[in-house]
Amino acid sequence: MPAVHEPIRLQDRYIWSDEQIGSEVDGNVVLMNLAKGHYYGLDTIGSDIWRRLEHGPEVGAMVRELAEIYHHDTAEVERDVLALMEKMREQNLIRRLS
Repeated sequence: MPAVHEPIRLQDRYIWSDEQIGSEVDGNVVLMNLAKGHYYGLDTIGSDIWRRLEHGPEVGAMVRELAEIYHHDTAEVERDVLALMEKMREQNLIRRLS
């Protein structure tokens, strides 16, 4: 049975998990879940989010930075970032910092 997770909150901090390995290919990130052997390719913005997660940022701060950098509505960026992070968490690519 899969683990039940609390929703990712803006005040949470997430970081890369030890169950993944990543590499850059033509400026975008390709990830592999080491336990499952599954590969994942990220687009430019997804790759930017991934790079930021290396240091365990506060999710809300990351959302605000991305909204400013990409000139998008903060609510839209928040929705998209949280959706991507939920998928990453489901695949054990990221983990929440205590």
